Amino acid sequence: MAAADIALNDKIATVESDDTARRIDIGSAGASLVNVGSYPIFISMVDGGDLDRDGLQHDGEIQLDPNDSVPIPVEASFIRHQCAATQTSKLWFIPRAG
Repeated sequence: MAAADIALNDKIATVESDDTARRIDIGSAGASLVNVGSYPIFISMVDGGDLDRDGLQHDGEIQLDPNDSVPIPVEASFIRHQCAATQTSKLWFIPRAG
């Protein structure tokens, strides 16, 4: 499966990430993202073009290293994700239980 935009809402999923900015539409499910791949994935809740992907301080962007996880608030309707140039990695999308 190639990386692509995806709508998940309350469905658990493995999401591929590559060096093109992609979008995960999550509705209002709330969730956690876990980087289960080998490379950092940069995530943002801000619409736009490419993410900065340099690990420095940028408003609305974080670096999710391998084996790191981050909770996504219920208020978020989407998450954008992207790896550095020529890298690919995988996210687990885990909806909030209950």
